[in-house]
Amino acid sequence: MSGDILRMLFDQLLLIEGLVLAILLSIMLLRERYLLNRHRREIGAEPSQEPAPPPVNFASVRHLRRVH
Repeated sequence: MSGDILRMLFDQLLLIEGLVLAILLSIMLLRERYLLNRHRREIGAEPSQEPAPPPVNFASVRHLRRVH
């Protein structure tokens, strides 16, 4: 019984870790894009008109919860 509870807690911890990593990656990508656009403005070029990256689909990381 306590093993099941520990496994559930571990699964939740893995899910939270995945979400935190996805958020950190998104922040890093946004920062990189901001710095690139700032540099382009400083040298007189037009800012990047690249479309924003697609949002992270958190439903696609649900399979990481199950440890086989």
